[in-house]
Amino acid sequence: MEIRWLMLTGFMIFGLFAASYGSLGFELVGEVVYPELEDAYAGLLMFGNQLYGGIFSVIISSLLRNYGEIVVHGFAIAVLSLGLATSGFTEIELKRQNVEKHPNEGYNVDTPLKPLKS
Repeated sequence: MEIRWLMLTGFMIFGLFAASYGSLGFELVGEVVYPELEDAYAGLLMFGNQLYGGIFSVIISSLLRNYGEIVVHGFAIAVLSLGLATSGFTEIELKRQNVEKHPNEGYNVDTPLKPLKS
């Protein structure tokens, strides 16, 4: 049973929608590490993404070679479900938005944000 076209189509569709998560990740990095510069953390995010993609590709190609397409689909669904569950249970403190709402409360920022005058 050859369903390789289904696997490739599924991964292409997933990749199309997963590509937009990069910009969301960079914005989230900026929120979470607010007083710090987010450049280093965004670099770590990019490195982790590339490392994860490489490891995932090696594992999937090994599973495809040894066990077939059905196991690859099951593995991909399991990993994606684990990622969805992990991100669903993560509580995020949006520091940059909190500073904009309450500029002088509890954050060690040298120059508090001031509202723009129009």
